[in-house]
Amino acid sequence: MINRETQQLQSVETMRDGVTIDDIAKRANVSKSTVSRVLNGSAVVNEQKRDAVHQAIIELDYKPNMFAQGLASGKSMTLGILTQNIGSPFYDTIAQGAIEGLAGSGYTPIFVDGRWEHAREAASIETLISRKVDGLLIVGGDVDASELQSYKKQLPLIVAARDIEGLEGQCISVNNKQIGYLATKHLLEQRHTRIAFIHGIEGHPDAQNRFVGHLEALQEA
Repeated sequence: MINRETQQLQSVETMRDGVTIDDIAKRANVSKSTVSRVLNGSAVVNEQKRDAVHQAIIELDYKPNMFAQGLASGKSMTLGILTQNIGSPFYDTIAQGAIEGLAGSGYTPIFVDGRWEHAREAASIETLISRKVDGLLIVGGDVDASELQSYKKQLPLIVAARDIEGLEGQCISVNNKQIGYLATKHLLEQRHTRIAFIHGIEGHPDAQNRFVGHLEALQEA
């Protein structure tokens, strides 16, 4: 019977330019299982053996197959990120922040757009889950609380730019009321009196809260 470690070795032992972990093991004078543990970081390895493996990897120019390692470890090393319009300054800034935050972690972001369409958002999230992402970052959107609770049960979840009841510890919110208030107050301080307010998506909480802040600033003037 093939044990789990043997299965992992078979998954990770993917050739690149003819180099396999068997070649690394021979060059480093260690076992294949030791090479596997060094590559996966799955167990403590004697420092001398670990250094020998790293040296062999450099000498042989070995590049492990990340997909195969993902099969062995059960992790895809990817983070699914749902935005609404990746080309807008707001969502692009968040996307850049996610990229910078993941730098050096070994994780790769996968971006999808919802375009404020519920069906499109749901389909995009299901696509990310089917690709076995290790976590979800959902920015804005119209996915309702019950659906988000369902996703939370499947994998780690963070929701940005929204306040969701029951997910308080996993939400990074934006104070839209304060944004509307400060923007309007700034214009008033510049002695503008005829101020137009572009409301945004009708009925959307973000737009409504910004409008409330706008009205409060006008009432104080």
